[in-house]
Amino acid sequence: MSNVKNAPIAWAQREDLIFMTIELDSSVTIEELKITGTSFKFRGTTKDATYESSFDFFAEVNEEDIKKGASTRPNYCFIFRYIELAIGKSKSEWWPRLLKEKIKVHWLKVDFGKWKEEDDSDVEAGLGGMDFNNFDLSQYTNQMGGGMGGMAPDLDGFGDDDEDDGDMPELEDADEENGDAEKRHA
Repeated sequence: MSNVKNAPIAWAQREDLIFMTIELDSSVTIEELKITGTSFKFRGTTKDATYESSFDFFAEVNEEDIKKGASTRPNYCFIFRYIELAIGKSKSEWWPRLLKEKIKVHWLKVDFGKWKEEDDSDVEAGLGGMDFNNFDLSQYTNQMGGGMGGMAPDLDGFGDDDEDDGDMPELEDADEENGDAEKRHA
């Protein structure tokens, strides 16, 4: 009799795609990987265990727009197999979650390396036509009016201790404060 476990899955999204990565022991034999317009089902086995995961998607996916890939990578002392999927959404929209049901499952996590938020498209496009991958402060200040004829402001001495900061009050000695507290509780 084999032990049934959930296959760990990481996911991320774009407006038109879902990315899923199933992380398995390299000895797992994949018996079923089925994606329909509304559901996902995975089943794999080893000599000691069965890995299964199934759920309904938050919204419909395009069964004809699925790309599959696999890789193996060492992780500490073990070799892991990664099944990577890119699944097209039937309708381009941002989903609040992967699962139809609003439940939390321990085997599903967000893949922050591939994750993108709805408002990230503004940053990628470069606000104001600027290229943020090669950000240049002088380019930014010139586009914003550049100050006095494009000259950069003089920042020498910025952050230096000024004498006119005023006097800071003295901190009470922690030992004296503790002693006062002990007297009050005695």
